[in-house]
Amino acid sequence: MRRGKVLINLVGNAVKFTEEGGITVEAKELKKEGENLMVEFTVTDTGIGIPEDKLESVFESFSQASSDTTRKYGGTGLGLSISKQLVEIHGGEMFITSKLGVGTTFGFRIPYKAGTGENQAIKTVYSPEKHELKNLKILLVEDNNFNQMVAIDTLEASIPGVKIEVAENGQQAVEKVQAHDFDLVLMDVQMPVMDGYTATKNIRGMGGTKGATKIMAMTASATTEEIERCYAAGMDQFISKPFDHDDLMGKIAQLIFGTKDGMEKATGGVHKSLEGIKVLLVEDNDFNQIVATDTLESLIKGIKIEVAENGQVAVNKVQNGNYDLVLMDVNMPVMNGYDATDQIRNVLNSDVPIMAMTANATQSEIQACLTAGMDEFITKPFDPQELLKKMSSVIQKKTVAK
Repeated sequence: MRRGKVLINLVGNAVKFTEEGGITVEAKELKKEGENLMVEFTVTDTGIGIPEDKLESVFESFSQASSDTTRKYGGTGLGLSISKQLVEIHGGEMFITSKLGVGTTFGFRIPYKAGTGENQAIKTVYSPEKHELKNLKILLVEDNNFNQMVAIDTLEASIPGVKIEVAENGQQAVEKVQAHDFDLVLMDVQMPVMDGYTATKNIRGMGGTKGATKIMAMTASATTEEIERCYAAGMDQFISKPFDHDDLMGKIAQLIFGTKDGMEKATGGVHKSLEGIKVLLVEDNDFNQIVATDTLESLIKGIKIEVAENGQVAVNKVQNGNYDLVLMDVNMPVMNGYDATDQIRNVLNSDVPIMAMTANATQSEIQACLTAGMDEFITKPFDPQELLKKMSSVIQKKTVAK
């Protein structure tokens, strides 16, 4: 479960709405039965608080105490409604307690399997290019204090001798680039005073070596439109927030060492190979349907998507229609994804590519998907770029096999 995304969102909100006092992040084990654990995570701030009559709706559209505070403090990252859905997808629950003017506690409880201790060490694999990253001077342009802290800690731990300056908005970034030389600018796109698009255009307008400074966009929404807008503004590369460590280091290496693998490649290739495909989305959860549909439509030009709310409907649709790909949830009412795939393969004798969408990417779960006749799998909540790569791969393999 991507608890990191949820925690980053909750802590980022707490930092944004807390001008005095402090923020406390806690994790504790609530219950243990055999290898099954129930763990509670809480983020408590001494910020402005939320009125009691707003608590019930806070997960629908987060605006803290009022729309005035939203205008003052800005957006809230991942979004509480999506955080709540991420937690609930994995069998957990979110909760909130708050007192206006005193502070707020956001938390979530989530079930886990107890670890053996063998998997607790984190292993990071570096390519030779990443080892060469050292003594860089980086300008970090980010208005969120927590995001600043995460990025600085990551860069300092990964790049020997790195020097980092921080700008809190685009205007400060332009002034710092005018006054100093940087090897790289990490540019948030949504900020007060001046956004990242405008700041990038101003930097490019300086001309000379300063105007050619490498700029990587940091965006929470890596849609085709967003990426193309970054590229049109003059940025060289992009990375999604919250970022993957190896992805960030790899993209920095690409920019510093001149490997051409920027936005033109990111928005082409895989995306273009999928243009105009027809997809059957088999998913019983309304929210998941919306997320998947919106993501696919924003990334793939001309895509056609039909929805089946359970496996039986999916079998009927495959029998009566032609699809380039079926995205198959595995746990659904009426007929699950395994049985639906078995019907498609052995009753309909269809070889349509089928990709499992599962919240539990365990070895046994993956094996069950493959045994049922599925061609590939992806974990929910999915990474858009990973989804596109796997979609392209499975469709291409089936095409070649024919």
